[in-house]
Amino acid sequence: MIDVYIKRTILYFAHFVLFLYLKLISIIPNFEWFPVSKKLRIPRHLALTFTDESNRLDLNSITDLICWCKQLGVKYITLYDDLGRLKAKQKELYRFLDYKASLIDDSTSNENEPTMMQLKHISYIKGLTILSRLDGRQKFVTDIKDLLKVEPAKIDLDLVQKHVGWTCDPELLIIFGFQQCLHGFPPWQLRLTEILSIPSHRNVTYRMFIDCLEKYSRTTQRLGA
Repeated sequence: MIDVYIKRTILYFAHFVLFLYLKLISIIPNFEWFPVSKKLRIPRHLALTFTDESNRLDLNSITDLICWCKQLGVKYITLYDDLGRLKAKQKELYRFLDYKASLIDDSTSNENEPTMMQLKHISYIKGLTILSRLDGRQKFVTDIKDLLKVEPAKIDLDLVQKHVGWTCDPELLIIFGFQQCLHGFPPWQLRLTEILSIPSHRNVTYRMFIDCLEKYSRTTQRLGA
C-alpha cells in the first residue's frame, strides 16, 4: 500500500514539474540565437499577416515575432488580421509584449545604465501598427473625403500619407497561413513589397523566421527603366 502511495506521489510530482516546464517555455521568448549572416538584409518596414483558418491566435508566437524584429533592427512592424482579432486583443498583446521585452532587457542590460534599459524596453511597442479589414479600402476613401473637406487646395502625397497614417511601404510582407492571398490587406502599400509565406504562425521558430529573411535578402527587384 505504501509503495502504491509513493509511486502515485512521484507520478503527481512528475506531472507538476512537466506542467511548470511547459508553462515556462510558453512565457519566455523563443530565442535560438545563432550567428546571423552580415549579408542579411533587414527590412525597414515589415508587415505580418495572419490568415490561418483557425480563429485562435497564438499571442505567444506573435510577441516572439515582434521581439525578433526589434532585436534585428526592424523599425516599423505592421500586424494584419482581417477578422480584427488582434485589435480586439490589443491590450492583452501589449501586456504580453511588455512582459517579454522586460525579460529580454533584464538579461541583456547593464545595471549601471537603467536609462538605456528603459529606452530598449519602450522600443518594442514603438513603431508597431495593428490593422484589420476595416483599415482597408473603405477607410482610405473615408480619409480622403475628410481630407478634401479640411484642406482641398493643399493636397499632395505627403499630406495624404500624414492623414492616412502610413509611414512607409513595407519592404517585406510575410503571410502566415496556407492560403496565399492578402485577405484585404491595403494593396496600395504593396507596390514594391516582396511577399513570402510561412504555413502557420503557431510554434514558429527563430530559424524559420531567419530563413524567411535570408530568402528575402537573396531577391533582386527589377523596377524597369
